[in-house]
Amino acid sequence: MNLSKEELNQFKIAFQILDTNKDGILSEKQSSTLFLSLGYNISENDIKIMAEDQRINYDTAMEILERHLSVKELIKSFQEYDKQGRVSISDFQNILEDKVDELSDNEKSDILKEADDGDGYVEYKKLFSS
Repeated sequence: MNLSKEELNQFKIAFQILDTNKDGILSEKQSSTLFLSLGYNISENDIKIMAEDQRINYDTAMEILERHLSVKELIKSFQEYDKQGRVSISDFQNILEDKVDELSDNEKSDILKEADDGDGYVEYKKLFSS
């Protein structure tokens, strides 16, 4: 993650302030407030999905932030190749190879197959709107 030491410290302080009962757990609403207070627009619904119904402790909150920042980085990569909200399958494959290390080659292949509408392009904005 590309957060500075100061940003990490701000995150920790904000988490502690919002953890009003000091049990180390935030609700989805408190988590949303945490992210918004630090300038990250992550909705309660997105938090619920990313937290996978886990209790949202400090580590889970950091994982949610990391995923959010990863998605933002992917969107920037797509925009470099953007052809009116679409990228070619080959450009999409390059983006996956360059930016997504945690997936196996089979998982990347499955994503490519699922994303291809048959016209040789991927409408990347649809990938991030669900």
